[in-house]
Amino acid sequence: MELLATKLFQGDIEGRAACLEYAAYFETLHEDTGDVDIHLYYCDSEGAPTDPIGTFVIPLRDFDSSWLARFWSLYQRNREFREGAISFYRIGNYQRHQKRVRIPLPGAGEETSVDAAIAEAVWALNAQGFHTLGASAGGALSRAYVSSEHLPPELEQVAEAAGFRVANGVIRVVVPMSQPVAAEAGADAFCRMLNDWAAGNLAAGREYAGWQQAIRVCNLIPLPQVPQHRERSEAVTQLIKKSLKGQASFQDYAKLRSGRDGFSRATTDALIEELGFVRKVCSQAAVYARQAYHGSEAAGQLVVPRADPA
Repeated sequence: MELLATKLFQGDIEGRAACLEYAAYFETLHEDTGDVDIHLYYCDSEGAPTDPIGTFVIPLRDFDSSWLARFWSLYQRNREFREGAISFYRIGNYQRHQKRVRIPLPGAGEETSVDAAIAEAVWALNAQGFHTLGASAGGALSRAYVSSEHLPPELEQVAEAAGFRVANGVIRVVVPMSQPVAAEAGADAFCRMLNDWAAGNLAAGREYAGWQQAIRVCNLIPLPQVPQHRERSEAVTQLIKKSLKGQASFQDYAKLRSGRDGFSRATTDALIEELGFVRKVCSQAAVYARQAYHGSEAAGQLVVPRADPA
């Protein structure tokens, strides 16, 4: 991937200097294939990033710098939103960290390091002659997988039915990096499937496929709507005062107008002059109407009217 753009937003979180930095990468720009890595840091007194808070990823096709600026503003000032964002994107300490353990390899007199969540399953695979080349229990920012020269056919069949990718002796959870919650749910289902197989209790694929419901349609956390304050006009202010005193009359109400009534008293010519394109649109519409009325002969002789010199 090539670097497309990068930017740093400064700020503070509950009085502590902080920043948000993003880096946008692309593969094929016109197809919007790429990712935007978003990093959050606490900063020193000079504003330089020091302590990482966390990282999350969104697809390049969803990236909007104005959305990100609003996200950063809310993340700093709104604790409830910040906690929701941490959960939504699995930022920082919200992530689960896999514990690693060492297990013996049956018959080889050697040991290997593996995630504790699938240690028994990896041992069982090797004990039955399926020598593993690698395995991971996965999580929000990593993808669960197991790799071997070949795997049990019944395990591959169930894994495929459960929505995991199965190919060339590898079973893995395939989810975009922008879907940390789905990746976590997939990892849980993957580990449960492996451990059920090791215990001789492998269920049908549908029993593990529910993790796919965690895949989100939108990769962006919803941002709260910003209420827009509209100043009252003098006419409205005076009407309110009179109304409270019981003195408002019909003439007072007649003076009011909505924000869309700025041209309500303008003449037709004045409106057309304000909206210069209207005459051309109306003329073009008339041509299409004549074609529709007179049939195919007129349809082949479309004449686009010229705009007025004015």
